[in-house]
Amino acid sequence: MTKKIAVIITLAVILVASLPLSSAMATTKGPIPGINIVSVVPGTVVTVETRNFPPNLDFDVIIGPYGQYGLTGFKVATTNSGIGGTFTVTYNIPSEYKNAALLAIRLFNPTKGYYAYNWFENVIPPAPPVKPVTTIPGYTGNPSFTIQEVVADNSVTVEARNFPPNADLEVLMNVIGTRGKFGFKAGSVNAGDEGEFSSKFNIPAELVGAYMISIRIQDPNSGYYGYNWLFNKTYPVVQPVVPTPVPATGVSPVYPTVEITAVEKSVKVTIQAANLPKNETFDVYMGNLNSMAWGGMQVASLESGDTGSATATLDIPADLAGLWKISIRIVSQTSGYYGYNWFYNQTYP
Repeated sequence: MTKKIAVIITLAVILVASLPLSSAMATTKGPIPGINIVSVVPGTVVTVETRNFPPNLDFDVIIGPYGQYGLTGFKVATTNSGIGGTFTVTYNIPSEYKNAALLAIRLFNPTKGYYAYNWFENVIPPAPPVKPVTTIPGYTGNPSFTIQEVVADNSVTVEARNFPPNADLEVLMNVIGTRGKFGFKAGSVNAGDEGEFSSKFNIPAELVGAYMISIRIQDPNSGYYGYNWLFNKTYPVVQPVVPTPVPATGVSPVYPTVEITAVEKSVKVTIQAANLPKNETFDVYMGNLNSMAWGGMQVASLESGDTGSATATLDIPADLAGLWKISIRIVSQTSGYYGYNWFYNQTYP
């Protein structure tokens, strides 16, 4: 996310009732287990349908915060897979999460290592009546605001302009794709004499754990509004101070490179890193394009070995699977050397 974000953005990610299938590799060869969300009674139960499940194994069922892949949360049941394959099961949503907007669910067999996970919309605020925009004498503004700072799961600071002067505005937040409509109230603010202000608002508890959030600032009286969206990650990221490595006299400088050699859309990416300092460990991070993977998710570690090169196939994190472009960065744990690249999240070659 750049420091200045346009208010009107065509969102490529829209949450719908039919959620994308998410699945994960088992520890043995064979079909990959997966689960699909069949239906949700908000705050009460979720029904899932399995596919490719191995037979006669007990699976622990975990429901937890969105973005944690079901690795954290509450165990709600143990399900035996019976004859395996496809079956449908309904699970209770833990009371601790009954008001959460998004939740993750994981089925995991602790003995064989088979698992699958997905996520679902749990609670969407009710839709209030929509007021038409009324004319304000002398006002011809086009309300807008930019995201200045985010503290993950805590707060967002905005800088706004062109709002109706002295209007009492309400701030709504909701899941991505909604433009903040009918969202959870996150605060209120007066637009001031000039219709400009800078304010910090708390992220509603219902959206804690959400990867992306829509935010809307609107005048309930006139109907004027502005909206934007944010990654629920701390921003701006404070970059670590890494000293610039200086090669020894007579030694050619090292410029690590990262080449993308293959992509399986939303599942995995294969990279080939070269010209690395030898015998060092490089951490691998993925993130959205604009972040250049600074502050991204660590997905693996690579060894440069005696050749100063490494090839690896890496899983794309579920939180990034819906993005069009993904950045990837490798950083040495010792010398500070790094390489960076990005790729279209489309199957290639």
